[in-house]
Amino acid sequence: MGTRPIVLRSRITIIGFIVAVAVCSIATLSVGITRISGNSMVPTLCDGDLVITWSTAARAFNVGEVVIFRIDSGTPAVKRIVALGQTSVRTDADQAIVSGRVLQEPYACLNGFPNARTRMEHGLAWRRQVPLNLGEAFVMGDNRASSVDSRDFGAIQLRHVESKVLFRVPLGRANPRCVCLAALPR
Repeated sequence: MGTRPIVLRSRITIIGFIVAVAVCSIATLSVGITRISGNSMVPTLCDGDLVITWSTAARAFNVGEVVIFRIDSGTPAVKRIVALGQTSVRTDADQAIVSGRVLQEPYACLNGFPNARTRMEHGLAWRRQVPLNLGEAFVMGDNRASSVDSRDFGAIQLRHVESKVLFRVPLGRANPRCVCLAALPR
């Protein structure tokens, strides 16, 4: 009977240690809620949608992920990663061509033709090959005709990415403004 309190104290110490490790682990990642402003990510995300975001000290990114970062003016932006470092990108008729291959983007709202915005308004020369360095990403909005993205401001540094979008919060309502106009029958 004299050894039981020692066993109980050991269990409490182990449980306390596990709880402390769990609290420290949770402190290194951050879960947040963000409201989407604008239509550059239609039809995936629409103006007014709420999204759950995740940020962590360990930054591993994949092509296709939707991320939140700040552009030079400090304004937050939500875009999709279409290419990562050590590749090259060019756009043609709103499609991303990564290392010579057209990126398959079933989520994107593509016009299917080189519109005036693609040719004239984007800061990068139309059809110019953009090489990406390690630690950089080329990001684009899913609604190509309404997006200000890497075609305008160039590649982003991955260290400037604040969080990843995990999912959209279903609000149980249809948003009639959340329509990809290029996908409608003509």
